[in-house]
Amino acid sequence: MDQNRAPPPPPTYNEAVPGGVQAQPQPVTVQPAVTVISAGIRYTQVPVSQECPHCHNTIVTTVTYENGTVTYLAAGIVCLVGCWMGCCLIPFCIDACKDAVHCCPNCNIVLGKYSQM
Repeated sequence: MDQNRAPPPPPTYNEAVPGGVQAQPQPVTVQPAVTVISAGIRYTQVPVSQECPHCHNTIVTTVTYENGTVTYLAAGIVCLVGCWMGCCLIPFCIDACKDAVHCCPNCNIVLGKYSQM
């Protein structure tokens, strides 16, 4: 074995590959990210019929309710009026005092939110 022998240089990009096939550069396509915003849809406390921008199906939104600013303000006002022994918790049980979150029933993505304030 000859230890002083240098290894052969790597093939250049334009050299033929074994088997007679010429190495060709592969085209790369880059697509920009698309953000879809549901324009013109007004969300309320009730479900809305629309096309989901994520799964592209025509759906009726699923509405869940979560505590918002109006819920806490109503509880504070009830407490200030003098109903602090449990009655101040009533706004947390009423969906009309809460914010409505609209979701797609197919892909469960949040489509919008209706806030009381």
